[in-house]
Amino acid sequence: MTGEVELRLARANAFLRQAMAHDPLSEAESVIDAGYYAMFHAASAVLLALTDSAPKTHSGVVGQFGLLVSRLRDSERQAGKSLNRALDDRLVSHYDPDPEDLSPRAARIRAEAPGFVSICERLCRGSS
Repeated sequence: MTGEVELRLARANAFLRQAMAHDPLSEAESVIDAGYYAMFHAASAVLLALTDSAPKTHSGVVGQFGLLVSRLRDSERQAGKSLNRALDDRLVSHYDPDPEDLSPRAARIRAEAPGFVSICERLCRGSS
């Protein structure tokens, strides 16, 4: 693994720890943000490891990650869907002037992010 891939995975794990430290019922926005960024950095690491580049935009990373995993096993394809949902949740959390109860979204991201990061770490290790 390259240094940048390792740095992205380290950031992913740091954000994952933050997501797991917050309560999705009382700190939904914090869980959504940290969980999404854990997934974003992990997906960026995979793109760097497997294609030697990663887009700079969030939608670019999400889109390219989805294309990459669409040809892989079901668990990886599901990870692509999880990343898409996490981006949608972050956008609702940040930009909806009166979002509905965010705790179900936060609970889902908190439940999905550890597996997502783990899949990404495995994909990165398989590329070395």
